[in-house]
Amino acid sequence: MRNKSIENTKKVIFFAFIVMMFAVPLAYSESVKNDYGKMYFVDFEYDKGNLKLHGWDILSGYYPEKNSDGSYRIQLFSGENNLIYTDYFEPPTEVIFLTETGTYITDLDSVNFTVAVPYYENAKRMEISDDSKVLIDISLPEFKNRENKNKIVLDANWNRLELIIRIGLIVISVLTGFFFWWIRKRIRKAREI
Repeated sequence: MRNKSIENTKKVIFFAFIVMMFAVPLAYSESVKNDYGKMYFVDFEYDKGNLKLHGWDILSGYYPEKNSDGSYRIQLFSGENNLIYTDYFEPPTEVIFLTETGTYITDLDSVNFTVAVPYYENAKRMEISDDSKVLIDISLPEFKNRENKNKIVLDANWNRLELIIRIGLIVISVLTGFFFWWIRKRIRKAREI
């Protein structure tokens, strides 16, 4: 009677292990997908107080934290000119050097940098401004035309990663099953002797 109880417990543990092998990575991949999505990456050139648009693209990336302060504001507007998104940024002109003799702070006159902005399907216009005026106004259909070039590559990379994870899980499950079968076979042989 005791051996049957032990065998049933082993089966329940094995079944739970197999379920966890599939559930945990699947839950992880879903959580990564929620923090990871389509983004506007806007490249700027900052030179002695002048901000210029250097380029842009739509790529996949992690959603940025919103800033509540900065010299420049970036806003997204819908086709009806309703505000969808607002964020603030500051050109990263301050460089900090840590040395054995101390900390040195240097200000750069010019720097290139990128601002990540979440993608909104209904966004039609992006506006970059300072406190007094609009500096850059971008029509977002231009972004959407650029998106098609990168979308296929990004989707293929994500699908390839998911496929590798799933194949890895199947291989681990098969190896685990084989391992348990091999141990069970050895235990039966030991009982027979």
